[in-house]
Amino acid sequence: KMGSAPPTTAAETSELLSQEKINEYSKIGEQGMAVSAWRSQILKDSERVIA
Repeated sequence: KMGSAPPTTAAETSELLSQEKINEYSKIGEQGMAVSAWRSQILKDSERVIA
């Protein structure tokens, strides 16, 4: 299907767009989880230092 004419129906187009969005969000989500884990680790360490 690659290289053929673009999708004709709006449903096909939105399906493709949502699939791209899902891929994008899952990448962002993975990074976000890594960042939040890193942040919580720093918070734990700083609490230990303060306490």
